[in-house]
Amino acid sequence: MSKRIAVIDLGSNSARVMLMEAHGCNHYRLLDEIQEPVRISENMGDERIIKPSAINRVLVALKSFKRFCDVNDVSIILGIATAALRTAKNRAQVLSVI
Repeated sequence: MSKRIAVIDLGSNSARVMLMEAHGCNHYRLLDEIQEPVRISENMGDERIIKPSAINRVLVALKSFKRFCDVNDVSIILGIATAALRTAKNRAQVLSVI
């Protein structure tokens, strides 16, 4: 029996979602993927603050990814974030919005 898993990689410049089909616990097959520009680190500067415009781009991409997952009957969604998000001073606020 297989199930569909989506992995969302939120990078500094782009976000992508990979649709995987899992067979058992050791075999995965890539079915499809989409990538969107988010430029999350744009204008962060030394203050390490993710700007509202970048947050909005991330939200647009994630909403698109959610529709993609719904259409493809995804049962598990996993998220991975770039160092830009992990080290941002406002990461808690950004994550709560997401």
